[in-house]
Amino acid sequence: MNRRALLAGLPLWVGAAAAQPLQAPIGDVIGDRTPLNLAQLSAPSGGAPPSLDLSFMNGTLPPGVTFTRASTGTYLDASGTMQLAAANAPRFDHDPGTHAARGLLIEEARTNALLNSDTLNPTGNCVASTDIPPLHAGATVWKLTWPAGQSNGAVWGINVPIAISYEYAASCWLYIPSAYNTAVDNLPEFNVDVGANGTGGFNTGKLADGTKRNQWQRLTGRVLSGTGGGTTCNLVIRRANAYGGASLGGSVCYLCCPQFELGAFETSYIPSGASAGVRQLDACSMPLGAWFTPPASTLSIEAVFPVIAAEAGWQTPISIDDGTTNNRIQTYRVFGQNNVASQVAVAATDAYNQTIGVLTPGAIVKAATAFRSGYQQSAFNGVLAGSGSTAFTLGPVTTLNIGQTSNGLPVNGWVRRVRYWPRALLPYELQTVTS
Repeated sequence: MNRRALLAGLPLWVGAAAAQPLQAPIGDVIGDRTPLNLAQLSAPSGGAPPSLDLSFMNGTLPPGVTFTRASTGTYLDASGTMQLAAANAPRFDHDPGTHAARGLLIEEARTNALLNSDTLNPTGNCVASTDIPPLHAGATVWKLTWPAGQSNGAVWGINVPIAISYEYAASCWLYIPSAYNTAVDNLPEFNVDVGANGTGGFNTGKLADGTKRNQWQRLTGRVLSGTGGGTTCNLVIRRANAYGGASLGGSVCYLCCPQFELGAFETSYIPSGASAGVRQLDACSMPLGAWFTPPASTLSIEAVFPVIAAEAGWQTPISIDDGTTNNRIQTYRVFGQNNVASQVAVAATDAYNQTIGVLTPGAIVKAATAFRSGYQQSAFNGVLAGSGSTAFTLGPVTTLNIGQTSNGLPVNGWVRRVRYWPRALLPYELQTVTS
C-alpha cells in the first residue's frame, strides 16, 4: 500500500514518486540528526531565533543602543578619508586600503603628546606639499625627498620628550607614489630612536609596505624609556638600510598625521594643537529588555582586535552585568601577554576559567557562550572549547555593554555583530554561529 499517498488524501493508485512529501515532524528532524545550515539557525532545533541581533556594519547604531564619548574622535570613511566625529558620535571605521567597513570603533582614552601634530615643522629633507590631498582636512602633507646618493640618515624627524620607565607608541601615515624606487633597501622605515636613554630602553620601527602604492598606510614604532639617561627621543623616517645599499636617487614619499601617545600600542589619530590632543573613552551599551530572559541564555560577539593590550592584562569585548564584577555574563576575555582568549565565569559564584583559543591580531573573532544552571559551553571561531558544569547563581543584571565591560578595558578595535538567544544553544549550534 502507498502509505504516503493515503496519508496525503490521494488515490491509492498514485505512485509513491508522484506523491508530495509531508512536512516532517520536529521530532523526526531531531531524531535523524539532520544538521542545520546557517539559514536554519534563525530558529535552531525548532526553537526561538535570536531575540537580539545587532549589526554594526551598516554605519548606524541599531535601535536601542546608546553611545558616548566626551570628546571628538577620528575615523576613516568609505572613501579612505579621515573624518572627525563630534563628541558622543559613534565612529564606523573603514580599512584604509580596501575601504571595506570594519565596524564600530571602540577605544580607550588616549593623549597625543605631539603639539600641533597636524602642522608641526619637522627637520630633514622635507617640505609642506600640495601634491596629494591630506589624509584629513586641515592636516599638512610633508613631501620627503631622499637626496641623490644618500646612504644614511633621516629625511624627516622630530624630537619629543619622554618620561622615564613608561611605554610609548609612535605612529604616522605614509603615502608611497608609483614612481618610488621599489628596491627593498629603499623602503621608508618609521623608527623611534631612544638615543642615550639609559638602561632598559628599547625601540622598534616598522618598515613601509612597498606593495601599497598611491594610498595611505600607517607606520608605527614603540619605545620603553629606560631607568636613566636622557628624557627625549627622536621619531624619524629613514631608509630601511640606513648604512648602505641602493640609492634612492631623489625618490619622494609623503607623510601626514604623526602621533606620540602614552601606551604600548597605537590607537586612532588624535589631532593636537598648542596643547596635547585628548580622545576620551568610547562607551556603547544597551539596557536589558524583554529580549533578555535568564537563566538559560547564549551570548555571541563578532569583533576584531587590531592589537592585544599586553600592558593591561585583559580586554573583554562584551558583557551583561550590573555595573560591577559581582554579577556578569561574558563571552571571553583576552590576555594580552600571550594573545590567549579565555572563557570567563558567568557569575561571581562560578570560578570557571579555561583557555578557548589563541587570537590573531587583526583577524575577525567569533565567540559565543551558552549557559544554564549547571552547564556552560563556549565556541571560538567554530571550535568548541570551555565546557563546564559548576553551578552558578546570576544576580540582577541591568546592562549589555558592547565593546567592553562596565569596569574593564575596551576592545580597542571594532565590534561587528552582537547576538543573544533566550536559551542555551547546543554545541553544534555554537560551532555554526561562530564559524
